[in-house]
Amino acid sequence: MKPFVFLFVALAIFLPERQLAQTRVESSRLGKDFVIIGELGVPLGTVTEIDASIVSGRSLGSKGLTSDYLLKVTKVGTNSIAKSPTCRFQTHDVKIASDVFALYELKNGKKPGTLSNTQITELERGYVGRAFHLLAYEEGMFTGVPQNLPADSVSWQDEAFGFRSHLIVLRVFEEPGKPKM
Repeated sequence: MKPFVFLFVALAIFLPERQLAQTRVESSRLGKDFVIIGELGVPLGTVTEIDASIVSGRSLGSKGLTSDYLLKVTKVGTNSIAKSPTCRFQTHDVKIASDVFALYELKNGKKPGTLSNTQITELERGYVGRAFHLLAYEEGMFTGVPQNLPADSVSWQDEAFGFRSHLIVLRVFEEPGKPKM
């Protein structure tokens, strides 16, 4: 009888409703008292070298990613990743394209009008699947449509509200350790 009483008391102490609830954190404490670890396994905002390959958003089956390219990260710093994350990315004056329109502009030196599926397939040849050695960091934010919108509010198509991160690519390396000029 004593083991059952002990088990009941232990469960009552260690599994109260408050432990199953979310922990509230003031946003001003993020980055100070609390560090968010991103998909790369390092704190957000940490500049690091990565190895990654280009993935077509069309291959992922999500309408919202149809014209996007993502990075499938296989290595962070000197560490290989067992479960490679596939990450959205942005660039700043770096010659790597995050969507089909940027790829067209990168290859042709001008902005496209519309692109047919045939043009996109040809454009992607040699780009999708290509491996890169990059200098990048991960940033994130809460975004999306909240669940509890009033019924009479304007609605829009978007992902559900939640935290999302993406990579900022700072540099493309020609070879590991050598920056591209």
